[in-house]
Amino acid sequence: MTYQLMREHRFVFFVERMAKVLNVSRSGYYARVSRPRSSRDIENARLDVEIKTVYEVSKRRYGSVKITRELQKRGKQYGRNRVASRMRKMGIASKVRKRFKATTNSKHSYPVAPNRLNRNFTAS
Repeated sequence: MTYQLMREHRFVFFVERMAKVLNVSRSGYYARVSRPRSSRDIENARLDVEIKTVYEVSKRRYGSVKITRELQKRGKQYGRNRVASRMRKMGIASKVRKRFKATTNSKHSYPVAPNRLNRNFTAS
């Protein structure tokens, strides 16, 4: 992520200065730039696209468990922990919504307390 930031801004700032500010080595940056992408990196990019697709189709409701299940239905074998990790890196999470719980029971057969103070509860 740091090297990607450096690569995007290499025409604006000196690489040496960015390396010092970001606390990385220049040689590490140049080694990263010249190195081809790993197969795991490419596979993670594909997985990110698939996760995002399932997430959007589910109206952002699915979490890592349901997304993993959906990917398995599509023939892709990824573990839940890997899916959860990729979701965290992308900054996506399922919408968690509390279920409605009725706290008042108006249809009861209990007696209603009498109005002993003769108070008028209607406003004018």
